[in-house]
Amino acid sequence: MNNWRTAMHSPAAFFHRPQAGILLLMVLLLAGMAACATRQAITLKVNPQRDEGVQYSPQEVSRMMTELGYQQLRITDPVTEQSVTVAEKYGEYRLLFQSLEDDNVRVDIHIVKQDGRIALYLYNANSSPLDDSGLRLYEQLLQRLKFEFGAKNVQSSRP
Repeated sequence: MNNWRTAMHSPAAFFHRPQAGILLLMVLLLAGMAACATRQAITLKVNPQRDEGVQYSPQEVSRMMTELGYQQLRITDPVTEQSVTVAEKYGEYRLLFQSLEDDNVRVDIHIVKQDGRIALYLYNANSSPLDDSGLRLYEQLLQRLKFEFGAKNVQSSRP
């Protein structure tokens, strides 16, 4: 005779419960999504709102990136689905740049229309961590942002 209580205490019985199976599936899916979505990006944030009357448009940021040795890439506009250099989404301008020196290094830029805050995400396009070249480009970008916007207005995710 099978004893129902004994079967419920065995480790294999855990996987026969519907809630446990769903929980296990969710954990595996979340782990898989996190592994796929992980991009070793360094985030730079600029908060220029303290400078009265000064607005930072996509053209001004594009000029700065071009001077630093980046080329602007086209991206898909979420509304029109056309290829554009500047997309507008969720109240932001979005731009994408690629380093001319190291074509694996890209910078995704978001500019908030309302107050001019800028977020720059510097990453390796092939999803690996930034190498020495990428870290050097990060340092150059950080120094330029501090020069353009003031050191007190620039924050970095990299310690």
